[in-house]
Amino acid sequence: MPDTINKIFKIENIGNQVLSCEGSVDYGVLHLKTPVLMILGHSDCGAIKAYLKGFNEETYNIKRELDFLLPIINKTANELNFEKQLSTTIQHNIDYQ
Repeated sequence: MPDTINKIFKIENIGNQVLSCEGSVDYGVLHLKTPVLMILGHSDCGAIKAYLKGFNEETYNIKRELDFLLPIINKTANELNFEKQLSTTIQHNIDYQ
């Protein structure tokens, strides 16, 4: 197994959002001199699914992080079919980041 210590700086959060972790991204790029910045998304995203279904029962911290998805959700608000809205919103979220 290759030595990856100090070679990969990984940030994860719900919804794969850059806005909610900009400081961590800046740290990796500016201080650690990370040569590659990769932003990944995935299908069947639980964060977007939670937002679309309503997340009033979630904790304050989860709500606050999901609120960063609002600009993405607004772009697909007119989709009538939930599955179509989910897949379109996930794709928009990946592109937005």
